Amino acid sequence: MLLRTRLKRLLDLVPGKRQLGVYRFLPCFFVLGGVLEWIMINVRIGHETFSEDLPGSSSFLLQICFI
Repeated sequence: MLLRTRLKRLLDLVPGKRQLGVYRFLPCFFVLGGVLEWIMINVRIGHETFSEDLPGSSSFLLQICFI
């Protein structure tokens, strides 16, 4: 129960509770998603990145997104 109260206090420190409610955390997740995407494209593990494992070129990816 102590952990729950500490977590609640920590979450209450984030500004915008009255105006945005739970959506006040949305910018944090947006930034985390951008960082994850950057890591998947640019960070090499061995000799490959995540983007090299996908079939075809970037135009192939655009076709998948719009189908």
